[in-house]
Amino acid sequence: MSKLFLIIFIGLAVIMIALAVVNAKTRSALAPFDEQAQSLAPFDYITLSHGPVHYRWQGPEDGPVVVMVHGFSTPMFIFEQNAEALIAAGYRVLRFDHFGRGWSARPNAAYDRDFYDTTLLELLDQLAPATPIHLMGLSMGGIISAEFAARHPERVRSLTLFVPAGLDIQDMGFAGQLVKIPILGTYIWNKRVIPSFKTAPKQDDVPPSHRLQGDVAVQYGYRGTSEALRQTLLNLPMSGQDDRFRAVAAHQIPTLAIFGADDLTVPISSAGRLAEAMPEAQIEVIAGGEHTVNFDHFPEVNTILMKWIKQR
Repeated sequence: MSKLFLIIFIGLAVIMIALAVVNAKTRSALAPFDEQAQSLAPFDYITLSHGPVHYRWQGPEDGPVVVMVHGFSTPMFIFEQNAEALIAAGYRVLRFDHFGRGWSARPNAAYDRDFYDTTLLELLDQLAPATPIHLMGLSMGGIISAEFAARHPERVRSLTLFVPAGLDIQDMGFAGQLVKIPILGTYIWNKRVIPSFKTAPKQDDVPPSHRLQGDVAVQYGYRGTSEALRQTLLNLPMSGQDDRFRAVAAHQIPTLAIFGADDLTVPISSAGRLAEAMPEAQIEVIAGGEHTVNFDHFPEVNTILMKWIKQR
């Protein structure tokens, strides 16, 4: 038995070493995210404690401030259609790329709730320190924004949640468990999961104006993107965070939540859970809406958003 165990152990060790080599080659084949890469960024940088963050201000300087927090993998351009409506209405809109995404730095970090909260707090301390903001979060950005509002209620005038994570979430099944394993998980993540993120949502049935207004694949050409996403998956809870939404409700922060009736990533059951956690929140469900509801149904979403935010 001991000899069989030794053979199995050696075999597993050889496999893990081989996978580690593949992982290292996969990473080395990518471009470093250095100053040359940052010089290609279309907008501005600000340096926070974990490195440079890529951001964009738009709208009149004296307008009410809106801060938009994007989700797990798609950078700030996911808000393009919604930001246009806000800017046209006189709001001062701040968007930024999360660390590890878009044109922001790729720090080696845990990417947990403290990491994201600190990032947003530092960003606002430097760029919007003087006034409470209208905070808007999409998908993963929804739980980040709710966490921020719960911790810093004095900084938040209102909270808008587009298909927010933190309640019910699509189950990754067995693959979701495998990606947690060191070395093997990194291999599976890079070879099986990341390719699915590189492809923009299929939107052949919608006009160009209703589509994602950017190329999601560009960021994956740089080292650190894959690692940042995996670390986020491992360290930031994406479901069962009802208490964080209840904490926001306890601070009586006006909240709007918009869900897609056909969303597979954040199932519509999340709307019911949010209603229980935040009884005073205004909850809207877009018929036919999927996880891309904020842009492929933007006329309907923006109508709801603008009517609601102007009342604040």
